[in-house]
Amino acid sequence: YFEEDEMIAHVIKNTDTNFFKGNQINQISEGLDGKLWLATDNGIESLDVANQKFETIFNAEKKLSVSSFYMADNKKDVWMIADGGLYQLLWDGTSLQLQNNQFQKILPLLNFEKIKRLKNNVLLITTEDRGLVEINIETLRHNVYNTENGLPSDVIQDVVFLDDMLFIITEAGVALQNKQFEDKEQKIPLLVFDRIELGEKKIKPDIEKLRLGYDFGMLSFDVALLSYANSALLEY
Repeated sequence: YFEEDEMIAHVIKNTDTNFFKGNQINQISEGLDGKLWLATDNGIESLDVANQKFETIFNAEKKLSVSSFYMADNKKDVWMIADGGLYQLLWDGTSLQLQNNQFQKILPLLNFEKIKRLKNNVLLITTEDRGLVEINIETLRHNVYNTENGLPSDVIQDVVFLDDMLFIITEAGVALQNKQFEDKEQKIPLLVFDRIELGEKKIKPDIEKLRLGYDFGMLSFDVALLSYANSALLEY
């Protein structure tokens, strides 16, 4: 690290009792305790620069590689992207505690990358190569913005806000979100099953047709959960 006044480089050496436990640092930000928080491939660590002391503030039972984290304005909630999934953590003053896991499985086929903003209970998250995701953490409703919505590319480089206008920077150009042209309701084709078989035996349900509602990435009804694989080939 560099001291601002002297601009002299300092190296923090590992010791038997004080050492950096990860092998890779993906994000460095000032944490809620005033120390530097490091997103690593071994959880989240803090660094007290004055005392040159490392401390692990989050490490799950199952090793998680943390690519990014975002601290909410309430100074308690911390949102984390680890191994492509979304997690909610709670700061208790000394460490981060993992909360319920309902957010990890919202969009199981997408690998999240970085959380860019949390405002009015809505998270904006970039993905590796599937566009930009918008998730309401209260209702769990979500939208996925990609080339089908007018983005130049599904690979998002950054998200910038100017006068509350959303600029989405992709590898192929920059797009400005124009809410005047957003559909108020998603137009999703209706799925109708009029023939159900178990093996070679036809099952006759009490109803004439089975109509299913579905969301991005999955189908669901009372007795099964089918993962959506390929829209072009209609694979499930």
